[in-house]
Amino acid sequence: MARKNHRGAYRTAIWYVLIVMGGTLAGVLPAFSLLASWQEKSHGYNHPSVLAMLGLYLKLFLRLAASPLVLGWLFGGALIYICALALQKLKVTLVSRLILAGISAYLSCKILLLISPTGWPSLAAVYLTMLGTGFVGGAFGFFVYPRICEESFQTGPLGKGHKMLAGAWVLLISLAWGYTAYARIKISSTKDPQVELVFAKWSPAEGQVREELNKAIDPPFHYLTDIEIQELRAAGITGILRGCGGSGVLKKGRRFVVVSSRPVRETIDLPKPAGSDILYIQTEEGWKAFPASTPTVGRTVRLSYFGPNAHQTYPTTNITADMGLGHPRVEYGIGGFSWKPEGFQAPMPSLVAAKPVSQ
Repeated sequence: MARKNHRGAYRTAIWYVLIVMGGTLAGVLPAFSLLASWQEKSHGYNHPSVLAMLGLYLKLFLRLAASPLVLGWLFGGALIYICALALQKLKVTLVSRLILAGISAYLSCKILLLISPTGWPSLAAVYLTMLGTGFVGGAFGFFVYPRICEESFQTGPLGKGHKMLAGAWVLLISLAWGYTAYARIKISSTKDPQVELVFAKWSPAEGQVREELNKAIDPPFHYLTDIEIQELRAAGITGILRGCGGSGVLKKGRRFVVVSSRPVRETIDLPKPAGSDILYIQTEEGWKAFPASTPTVGRTVRLSYFGPNAHQTYPTTNITADMGLGHPRVEYGIGGFSWKPEGFQAPMPSLVAAKPVSQ
C-alpha cells in the first residue's frame, strides 16, 4: 500500500509543479505583467515583448525549481493526492471533483502567497495573481481526480518520462547548489571589505563646498560626513552637494561615496578600497579619489548608463559592484542617479590636486 501511495503521490506532485507552478510562472504572471505594461505604453514607454516576459518568468521557474521553495509545491501536490483518495468514498463523482478543485485552488493561492517568486507591486496585483493561480489550481484538481482514481495511476510503474523529469530535477539542483557553493568560496576568498554605497549630486554655487539636506526625504539627513566635506574643501572645491541615495548603512562596511554632476554614456570603473573609506567625484579632469593615497584593489564599483524603459521615465546611472564574480548585468544594479534632459549639460567642478582614477 505504501508503494502504491508513493507512486501516485509522486505523479500528482510532479504534475502539480509542472502544471500549476509552471502555469502560474509561464502564463498567469506574464499575462498580468504585459496587461499592466499597456498603460505604461500610453505614456510613451517601451513595454516589454511577450518573448522577453516569458523568458524572465522561465528563469524564475528554473530558479524556484532548484531551490528548497519547490518543496512547498511538491507537498501541495502530494496533499491533493491524499485528498483525492479520501474523496473516493463519496458516491457522486462530480461532487468529489468539485471539492478537490476547491481544495487545489485554495492550496495554490496559499502556496503562492507564502512562496512568491517575485515581489508584489500592488494589492491589485496580489488579487489578480491569486485569481489566475486559483483558476489554474482549481482546473488541475477538477481534471486530475479521474486519473488519480485509476489503479494504473496509483500502482503502475513509473514511465521514462517521470524518470527523466526526476533526473533533470536532480541535475538542476546539483548545478544550482554547486554554483552557489563555488560563488560563496570565490567571494570569501577575495577578502574585500563590504562597501556602503552613498550617492550625491554636485551643483555649482559660490563659497566652500557644503551639503544641503534633500527635502524630498522625510526626515532629511546628511549623506556625507564632516571628514569627507573637509577633504573636498581642502582641494578647493566649491558648490553644493545633495544626497540622492545609497545602499544602506553597514556596521562593518567601508563608505564608498560617489559624487556626480552629469550622466556619461560610457562605463566607468572605480576601484574598491582595500580597507578604508573612499570618495570619488566627477570633475572636468576626470574622476578623482579622496583621499588620494587610499589603497585600492583590482575589483571595482561600476557606473553604467541605463536608458529610459518600461519602468522609468528618465535615464539613470546604475551602480554594480564586483564581489569576486564579475559585475552583474546593468539592469540588476542600484539606480544611483536619475537624470533629466537638462542634466546632460550640467557643469562639473574643476580641480587638479586630487589623484586621477586609473581606468
